[in-house]
Amino acid sequence: AGRIDEALAAYEAIFERDPLYGPAFANLVGAYAIRRQMDKVVALTDRVARIGGETPIVLLARGMIAHASGDLSLAIEYFRQSSENSNSNVLRYQYSSTLLQVGELEESLDISIPIDKPEILYVMRRKEEALAAVAALPKLDYGDPAILYSTFAVDARAGRYKEAADYLSDNFGDLATAASDSPTSASDWLSPLAYSYKKLGRKTEFAEALAMLDEAYARQAKNGSDSWWHWMLGAELALLKGDDAGALAHLRTVQEKGGVWAPTFWP
Repeated sequence: AGRIDEALAAYEAIFERDPLYGPAFANLVGAYAIRRQMDKVVALTDRVARIGGETPIVLLARGMIAHASGDLSLAIEYFRQSSENSNSNVLRYQYSSTLLQVGELEESLDISIPIDKPEILYVMRRKEEALAAVAALPKLDYGDPAILYSTFAVDARAGRYKEAADYLSDNFGDLATAASDSPTSASDWLSPLAYSYKKLGRKTEFAEALAMLDEAYARQAKNGSDSWWHWMLGAELALLKGDDAGALAHLRTVQEKGGVWAPTFWP
């Protein structure tokens, strides 16, 4: 938590010196949104707009504000306007996820970034295309959490449990090595991999993954995380432990916070 707070303070200082410096504004908006401090997002966005106008990044922020307030149609309109002059991955993720949330699956797929396409295709019940999209992802040369999540999530959904386990061992050797490559983001992909270990009956690896997930979830809670992704992790953790009632309670919170994805698995 200390390092996160230090980074936030550093971006705040940079923003005060130059409110139009895009990376500082973008990182502050993202950090405040994750912490559900939308009043700060609104204040920052209005301040930047007064100085620099309704730029693509301002429109993206306005879309995130509308999404947080539950006005998905307004959020989509802001994202659409932003996309006229921007093709950033952050924008495409926000735009695509919101379209997915309102059931516009084909448009969501068209706009999505490559690492999200496998999941969307699977939601659309296009299993073979989802597997092909996983195969087309860039070759790993480091522990990219998004690539690992897409791979393990689609494998878990498709019942390709051994393929998931082999992918990890072929690329990293063992679970600890994979997690050390992206320690802050390992929680993004651990739950679908843990599910594959559970289905394979690989008790030692399952227990190791579950312990790492427990630690990640507790660390997020201690840091004040309140995003829908955090509550989804709690739901999947409960499912892995056989606590269906606890999983349902977490999923209700996911829905309240505008969560898009369903759990990767439901044992």
